[in-house]
Amino acid sequence: MYPFFIGSVPTESEKKLANTYFYDKEMCTLAWKLFLPEEELSLDHPAGNPLIPDRSPPLKLMPPTLTIVAEHDWMRDRAIAYSEALRNVNVVAPVLEYKDAVHEFANLDILLKTPQAQACAEDIVIWVRSTSHIEIMSSRINSEVSSEGEKNCGSVIQLRKKTMHDCLTVGWSVTRLG
Repeated sequence: MYPFFIGSVPTESEKKLANTYFYDKEMCTLAWKLFLPEEELSLDHPAGNPLIPDRSPPLKLMPPTLTIVAEHDWMRDRAIAYSEALRNVNVVAPVLEYKDAVHEFANLDILLKTPQAQACAEDIVIWVRSTSHIEIMSSRINSEVSSEGEKNCGSVIQLRKKTMHDCLTVGWSVTRLG
């Protein structure tokens, strides 16, 4: 919902919002240092930066993804780029942007009653209902190599898109509360 990505080359939002509220550059870097083993620490680790070339698994294997972006979110540019990259490989990936909001605005207790959080909750319900036409089938693939040469291990969620109409077309992006 709120992508928490990082990378070695700063984006415009990372430059602009580097020293803002609690999700600033220092806090995000610390979070990734705590998450990744020290020997693997890199701001371009595939877990932290899904937009690096030749990442695994490929983005086209990702499920439909709703991205929530706040105007004052240090990570907003990466979240938007991720959603765009998903749409470029035909994954349903709308972006909802909220003005005057910060990262995690819709689930931080102190912000739950704000108009942005209320609108976001409604928008999520609408999106979930509108994607109910996507049938999810789980299948077991035991370390087989697909016809495209990509190695898949364990359970893979396969998404079969039925009718795609309404606002979930490839370029859907909405700005709320402007």
